Amino acid sequence: PRGSFAASLSNETVQKYADIALQAANWSNNNITNTNNNNNTNIINPEIYKKKKIISNYPPLFEINGGSYVFQATSGCFYHPYNDYYYMPKSKLYYNAKNGIYYKYII
Repeated sequence: PRGSFAASLSNETVQKYADIALQAANWSNNNITNTNNNNNTNIINPEIYKKKKIISNYPPLFEINGGSYVFQATSGCFYHPYNDYYYMPKSKLYYNAKNGIYYKYII
């Protein structure tokens, strides 16, 4: 019969399930609310747990992260769009398009 499971639960258990459902709904709205009235209400913003993307001042090593570069047919160089560097495969130098300085990795 329909509703027999809910009828066999105590009011306290039903309240706990309702609290859990409410927390899940709040989580989907980017907040978790502790609805337990015995404690202080806690609001946790999940955005603080997300990793922030950090852009380095230097390009990634081409030999390891070559897939992040875009080949420029006109110059014959590979361009890294996130930090504006060009990699020149013949000389293995990196050119910073912002300040005009050439760099080389020392490994």
